Amino acid sequence: MQTDSTTLIKLINWLAGTVAIFIAAAVPASYLFISYQYVGAELQTKANYTAIQITALINKTPATWIREEQKLTALLSSIPETEKTPESSFITDIHGKTIASSPTNWPATVTISRSAAFYDSGLEIGNVTLIRSLLPLFTTTALFGLAGITLGLIIFIALRVLPIRALNSAVNAMRQKEKRLQVVLENAADGILSVALDGLIESSNPAAEKIFGLPQITGMNFSELVPDPHATRLTNQLTQRGKSESIGKHADGSSFPIELDISEAMMDKRLTLIVIVRDISERKEAEQKLSFLANFDSLTGLPNRSLFRDRLAQAVARADRQEHLVALLFLDLDRFKTINDSLGHTSGDHLLLQVAHRLKSVLRKCDTVARLGGDEFTLILEDISHIDVVSGLANKILDIFAEPFVLDNQEFYISTSIGITLYPFDETDIDNLIKDADTAMYHAKAMGRNNYQFYTQEINKKDNDRLTLETDLRKALDRDEFQLHFQPKINLKNGKVVGVEALLRWKNHPNVSPAAYIPLLEETGLIIPVGEWVLRTACNQIRAWQAEKLPALHIAVNLSVRQFSQKDLIDTISRILNETGLEPYLLELEITESLLMDNKESNIAILTNIKNMGVRISMDDFGTGYSSLSYLKRFPIHTLKIDQSFVKGITTNADDAAIAGAIINLAHSLRLNVVAEGVETQEQHDFLLQNDCNQAQGYLISRPLPAAEFETWLKARNA
Repeated sequence: MQTDSTTLIKLINWLAGTVAIFIAAAVPASYLFISYQYVGAELQTKANYTAIQITALINKTPATWIREEQKLTALLSSIPETEKTPESSFITDIHGKTIASSPTNWPATVTISRSAAFYDSGLEIGNVTLIRSLLPLFTTTALFGLAGITLGLIIFIALRVLPIRALNSAVNAMRQKEKRLQVVLENAADGILSVALDGLIESSNPAAEKIFGLPQITGMNFSELVPDPHATRLTNQLTQRGKSESIGKHADGSSFPIELDISEAMMDKRLTLIVIVRDISERKEAEQKLSFLANFDSLTGLPNRSLFRDRLAQAVARADRQEHLVALLFLDLDRFKTINDSLGHTSGDHLLLQVAHRLKSVLRKCDTVARLGGDEFTLILEDISHIDVVSGLANKILDIFAEPFVLDNQEFYISTSIGITLYPFDETDIDNLIKDADTAMYHAKAMGRNNYQFYTQEINKKDNDRLTLETDLRKALDRDEFQLHFQPKINLKNGKVVGVEALLRWKNHPNVSPAAYIPLLEETGLIIPVGEWVLRTACNQIRAWQAEKLPALHIAVNLSVRQFSQKDLIDTISRILNETGLEPYLLELEITESLLMDNKESNIAILTNIKNMGVRISMDDFGTGYSSLSYLKRFPIHTLKIDQSFVKGITTNADDAAIAGAIINLAHSLRLNVVAEGVETQEQHDFLLQNDCNQAQGYLISRPLPAAEFETWLKARNA
């Protein structure tokens, strides 16, 4: 920059000097040229006039005019002279002989002369010549020269000082900008490198050196920053633009994951690569934890519901090919809640770990044991040739439960109830197999617990009860039997209520859990009209609270998979917002992780359209289902909600605490809001606050309340 500005200053000086010299010369030269032309024209006019008068005299006295010198001299004397400008005049004959002249009182120096002919009978017989001294003109021209020099100096100063001052100001501004950019560069958290096309690192910031643990990386080759197995691939990445991931090499020889963002820039008139390096070790660790969480139970390490379903599907497919049976066993621990409540969740977790260990001990390698959640376990038995094999294993499970469990150095006895269904005897559909096994398990509990029952049509009364419930549900909306309860969400940092979640309740069946009738609504398609009623009622309630001057609250409404599949979903949401007048940013729609499993472009398009309306989107019960990080990045989500199953154990279970922390870190790295569900203790609240969780809801704050009770609660809290 210094060289460029010096060159520019020299150019400015040259241009200013050239213009100044031209002005200094042009002013007197212009004056001299114009004045000389004017004087010449003036003298010519006087000569012509005098010649006319002499011609007239000749016409009067053609024979004697030449001897009338006195008259001719008088005629010359009558020619008006310019003030302070000496002139002389002469009358000469055709041969140049002077006939008459005016007196001359000035030295014959530099002069200007003009002549005019006079005539006798049309013949030229002589000339009148007027001569004027140019000394006055040159004197005045000299004065104009001084003025020109003065003007040239002024112009030189103006053309030199002002541009150079502006240039210096621009250079100073550029230097200040460079200083600011240098401060940003030196304090950036990401490593920033400028790399030649051959891989030579030409510059780097302190963050880059810190990331790789090297005191100096300028002058190294880019391939030196990655382990040998990755060097060729990473060098090739320099020819690619945009973001990519690779493996970095630390000074101590250890490897770590990095993210590269490569772009081009022209520097010193040549193409240079700008490489931004980010250490993504923490993010990868979070992804690995979540990947494990997506398929395995965090407490026992057993396959979770997602992996269990996958294993069951594979087992069914193999059974079809090999013409063998598949047995599905559904286990539920008897009176586990008593252990959990009396000894605490930590002891309950230890019991579940022992149960998992014992179940694995009695299975073959081809079998699968999974934990679906809580105290529910499932077993998939493959390659079954006879039902007696299943009965024998069920008895073996009951036998291992007959042995005492040791908790806190005390022995406890706990039994299990087992429901069994067989493929393909009972069902051919996976969901129905699970349902039948669950039905058989509840029948085992009804038979006194600590036994196993095979699914039969005789124990299908539960399905009949379910049918009755479905019939009542179909009439509930028309009979105005539904109402909404509202559970508040607070900002963990300041404790302010920032929103509510709308929860559906069935007034006419208060003892029926939402977990019983909401799946029925989904399965029967009733969730479409009921869901629209929930959305409209929730929006209207927020508007009503706004009219009462209550603080503006965000309203969260659950959006089921069935609702999401309706073709007019976007129109329905838009119509309800227009009808109720609720501002879109106050509405948040909660979706489930099952949507991520069906990663259709149409799903992404629908969510994008919802986001473009200004409506927020949150992922409910995150971590319990089918999370896929690659899918998560593609969905336009604003919020992740940590499932209460993890929140429940964050202060007593290291795994739950680690998972909750990982979800919070992952969400923040993706610039998402985080809400914790099921916060019931102050210790849980404090843990979430310390780990930068944004919001929380749960019984510690308030149970779900009807609209009127919630309004009273909110006013009291804000009082």
